[in-house]
Amino acid sequence: MTGSCKRKLLVIGKAKKPRCFKNIQSLPVTYENNSRFWMTSQISEKWLRSWDAELKSGGNKILLLVDNCPAHPKVSNLKCIKLVFLPPNVTSVLQPTDQGMIKALKTQYRKLQVLQMIQNIEKSKDTKSLNVLDAILMISEAWEKVTQTTIANSFRHAGFKDLSPSQAEDDDDIPLVRMIQSTDEDDNVPLAELVA
Repeated sequence: MTGSCKRKLLVIGKAKKPRCFKNIQSLPVTYENNSRFWMTSQISEKWLRSWDAELKSGGNKILLLVDNCPAHPKVSNLKCIKLVFLPPNVTSVLQPTDQGMIKALKTQYRKLQVLQMIQNIEKSKDTKSLNVLDAILMISEAWEKVTQTTIANSFRHAGFKDLSPSQAEDDDDIPLVRMIQSTDEDDNVPLAELVA
């Protein structure tokens, strides 16, 4: 939420081992494949379980916001990751990645893509010669360029606030997540009113 720790990106491609990966020992992203380039529940679960194992070995625990896409299943027996699913049809409003992070990532990626095209023109190469490895290296570099401030602002724009013990909490300063999860009948406010 603060942007102080960024996870490696998960990239989904079509080929299991693209030819451009020949002689490549490691990638700066996690690479998975399926015939449609889509996230699947199997890929999602595998990725979550791998991350959970990493967190367990480091002694860390996290809360992960997940939209209600069918490719994001409820995964049981996670030790260090608590999944919180967003209500239907509110992803564009409540999902922090939709509040600036994705736009910043795409902007950085497109800048790198244009620079690559310019270099190809200067070297008299095909301007469209971009393989999966090139794209992976660029998206990884673009993700590195997304700033901590952009990530923190995206969470803040989605209604999340830093609740460190030093901060007092007014009645009007309740984080949106706690408002959504509220069980008190008096606080049963429609979601549309919470985000207005």
